[in-house]
Amino acid sequence: MWDDRDPDFAEIRAAFLEAVDEFHRRHGYSRNFRRLAAELGVTVKEGEVNKAFTTPEGERVILIDPREPRARLAFTGLHELAHHLFQMALDGELDGYLRSLFFKNRALATQAEENLCFEAAARLMMPGHLLEASLQAHGYGPLAVFHLARHSGASHQAALRRVVQEHETDVHAVLVAPNGKVLYSLAHGPRRGRNSVGSGFVLPRAHPLHPQGFPSEGTVTFEDRVPFKRSSAVWRSKVVAAREAASGRVLAFYLDRLPRASPDQPGLFP
Repeated sequence: MWDDRDPDFAEIRAAFLEAVDEFHRRHGYSRNFRRLAAELGVTVKEGEVNKAFTTPEGERVILIDPREPRARLAFTGLHELAHHLFQMALDGELDGYLRSLFFKNRALATQAEENLCFEAAARLMMPGHLLEASLQAHGYGPLAVFHLARHSGASHQAALRRVVQEHETDVHAVLVAPNGKVLYSLAHGPRRGRNSVGSGFVLPRAHPLHPQGFPSEGTVTFEDRVPFKRSSAVWRSKVVAAREAASGRVLAFYLDRLPRASPDQPGLFP
């Protein structure tokens, strides 16, 4: 594929995700990691940790901790499967290119593969047709995330990553529990991606994202500062937020602007 040069990370990522999508298409978009593992020739066993590895004899193995919460197990299995897909992609060439790219720092190479496999697992759990259906129904924003999680069985966190990583839009996304605790946040894009919001802190009751005072229906738009956990920086943004009735959670996207689904769709913000 790259006869005269080594690929950069963006090209490695694109080639891997293309290989993942093609594998998934060939196997009917199954989201059952045990079935996919069997069809790939990977043995699934119980273990004390979740891990993917190859034995000295060449057997490809996935260890799954049976104590893993049921709601998390499906994604974990797909994540470990993705490690084997990465090792096998292009007959092992992608793995070699990644190690070469980070040859001076093995830890960085390992983390890069881990991030790629999280992204691949999200695509296996939420294939393109499910993502597209959610975006067609609700457009880019919190409601699409809730819709995708509900129809795929994925967590809100995984569905959020899937929606956000499919776009180049700069965004800070914040998921808030009914008690006001920030459960998860995601920073994405060339500008916002370098500035993490953080998680594990509680928003004051007066905050516009606190679920106690948040409207129960539809999408709310307003302007506010990004609620960074460890920074007093003032980054005012346009906000698109929604509350899911079933979970009581609020999800907000902090944006510079909202991408339009089509030329005929007016922008959400003037």
